Amino acid sequence: MAKQLKRKELFKKEDGFITFLNKTFNFINDNRKQVIIGAGIFITLIVGIYGFNIYLEKKENKAFAMLEQVKKTYIETLNSKGFKEGYKTSQENFEQLFKKFPNSVSAKVGLIIYGNVAYFAEDYEKAVSIFQKALDKLEPDSLYKNILLSNMAYSNLMMEKKEKAIEYFEKVSTNNSPIMKDSAFLNLGIFYEKKGDLKESREWFERGALVRNSMFSTMIKEALGLIN
Repeated sequence: MAKQLKRKELFKKEDGFITFLNKTFNFINDNRKQVIIGAGIFITLIVGIYGFNIYLEKKENKAFAMLEQVKKTYIETLNSKGFKEGYKTSQENFEQLFKKFPNSVSAKVGLIIYGNVAYFAEDYEKAVSIFQKALDKLEPDSLYKNILLSNMAYSNLMMEKKEKAIEYFEKVSTNNSPIMKDSAFLNLGIFYEKKGDLKESREWFERGALVRNSMFSTMIKEALGLIN
């Protein structure tokens, strides 16, 4: 029974205890959110910003400065009033960034951040819309593709659109990039287990067990009966 309860953690919003300390966002205070299913969201915040900073500073100073100001305003409101108020305060600022610098790299990064902002404010439909726009702007072989596909899956999962979530997890599983695959394998294993297809379920769990340094390794091993 304990093992079954642990597997259900991926379907709840307030399970687990993940701390995200994003230096780019300059969190001064510990900002904790009990969301184990949002792993892809946290990685996006870290990778999405760090990966572009050097480029932005050299090529798009004005757009970069505007993005930094949008982030600063959001974080200040987040720290004092919470996720939903931070989202409400930053919406117009993000839209202005996209309008003023539509083709900038800052706008592409801004879309990824904005999607996360909407996600944490529990506006999952908006998050899906934003993540889709970000996907549309990506190169086919972009390293960010799996992250955004995973974010789409989790957002749909939060809206209880499980079949749609499966679709996106399967897209993650078929891409060449290893990013977020362990999460996709675990979720697909759980989905098929719930459908009663234990053979298919075990195959997904076994693929997940092959991923090195997975944050979900304990849950995958439990699902395979390797841990009591």
